[in-house]
Amino acid sequence: MNIRARFDDRGDLSFMQRESDGEKQQLSNDQIDLYRYRADQIRQISDALRQGRVVLRQGRWHAMEQTVTTCEGQTIKPDLDSQAIAHIERRQSRSSVDVSVAWLEAPEGSQLLLVANSDFWSLATQRENVLIYQWPIPI
Repeated sequence: MNIRARFDDRGDLSFMQRESDGEKQQLSNDQIDLYRYRADQIRQISDALRQGRVVLRQGRWHAMEQTVTTCEGQTIKPDLDSQAIAHIERRQSRSSVDVSVAWLEAPEGSQLLLVANSDFWSLATQRENVLIYQWPIPI
């Protein structure tokens, strides 16, 4: 299934297309509202990135406490949504060691970037050396 939705600056739907097995289908009002909400979240995170109020966090996940020991040695409880936590827990359940996680934190919200079985602490860099690229976020 392929869904494309475009919203104008006021949040009104300006283009919508859903295609499944080569057939175009209508979206329900609930689905449109969901995509509008998700698009707004993505835009808020993108705006925060541009304003420089974003922190890249990474470290080792501790399943029992749902905390992370960061590469800087702090133990914190990340403010991630339930889908992100569930994804981390699924990955952790298949690993014999604590998984590594990376996420972006901003006043508008947090976005999980990576869950890995390998230790990427050695790849941690100074903030001024980190480049953040725009990536497509599935809706």
